[in-house]
Amino acid sequence: MEVNQTVVAQQNTVSKNQTTRGVKIIGIGGAGCSVLKKLATLNLPGVELIPCHTDFSMLKGFDRTLPLGTIGAGSGLNDQQVRQWASTQKPAIRELLDSSTGAVILVTGLGGGTGSGAAPIIAEIARQQDLLTVACVTMPFSSEGYETIQAAEVGLKHLVLYCDSVVAFSLDNLEKTFADDLSITEFYAAADDLVLQAARMIPDIVITSEEINTDLNDVRAVLSKSGPAFFTQVVIDSPTRLDTCLSQLNQTFEGSRSQPIRRILLLIKSSSKKPVTMLETRSIVQALTQLIGRKAELFKIALVTDESLEERLQLTILTGGFIELDELK
Repeated sequence: MEVNQTVVAQQNTVSKNQTTRGVKIIGIGGAGCSVLKKLATLNLPGVELIPCHTDFSMLKGFDRTLPLGTIGAGSGLNDQQVRQWASTQKPAIRELLDSSTGAVILVTGLGGGTGSGAAPIIAEIARQQDLLTVACVTMPFSSEGYETIQAAEVGLKHLVLYCDSVVAFSLDNLEKTFADDLSITEFYAAADDLVLQAARMIPDIVITSEEINTDLNDVRAVLSKSGPAFFTQVVIDSPTRLDTCLSQLNQTFEGSRSQPIRRILLLIKSSSKKPVTMLETRSIVQALTQLIGRKAELFKIALVTDESLEERLQLTILTGGFIELDELK
C-alpha cells in the first residue's frame, strides 16, 4: 500500500486558446485514419494529426501526410509489402518526428496490411529518436481468420518491443461490452470512440502551463517502457458521484488484485460548476491503490477542467508495468 512516488498536476481549463507541445498523433490505415478524422473535429490545441495510408484518398484534409506505396490503391492485406513501403519512407518519418516532437501516439487497427506493416516501423524510428511512444490499437475478431490474427499478433509483438506503452482493444471483448442491438457501423464507431479517448489522454494532460515540460516528463516517467497497458474510462453522472465512482472502480478492477501493476496514470476531469473535491480525489486514489496499485512505483494524477462535463466526473485510467506473480512472493 505504499506508493513510492505520486505526482499531482493541476491543469487549467481546456480551451482552443491553449496549446500543447510536441504531441503528434499518427493514424495508420483505415481504422487509424477514421479515428484521426474524429480527432480533427475536436480541434485539440497544439496537437498535430498525421494520417498514414496506402489509400491516398484517406489522406485528404490534413496538412502533413505519410503516403505508403506508389499507386494509392490500398495494401491488399499484405503487411510485408506495407512494411517495405514504410521502410522506404524512413527519411520522411524522421522528418515528421522532428526535434519539436515530445510524444508520438500511434493509432491503428492490427490484422490488415497497413497497420500491422507500418506501425512497427514508425514506432522503431520514434524509439531511435528517444521519443515517448504510445500505441492505441484494436485487435481483430477471432472469426477473421488465421492470417489476420497472425498478422495482428506479430504487429502487436513488434509494437510492444518498440513502444513505451501499448493499449490493445480486443474487438471480441468490446463486442461483449457494447449493447447487442448495435449495428455493425455503430459498433465500429463506438470502438473508434474508445480508441480516441485513449489517444487523447496525453494531450489532455500535457496542456499549456508554466510547467509544461515538467508535465510531459512526468508522463514519460510513468509510461516509459511500461509495456502492455490497460485503459478504462469512467463517467459519473450522479448526485452521489463519489459513491457511484468507487462502486464502478470496484466493478472495473474486480479480480485484478492478484496482479498489481507498477505504473498508474490517472486523469480526473470535472467542470468549474462542480469541481472535483479533495475528498473525491483522495478517495479515488486510495481505492485505486488498494485495487491495483499496492506495488506501484509511480502514480501520476492530473486534474483538468472541462466545462462540458457540467456536474459529471470523468476518470481516465491507464496502467502499465504489470508485475509477474512470482515477483510478489
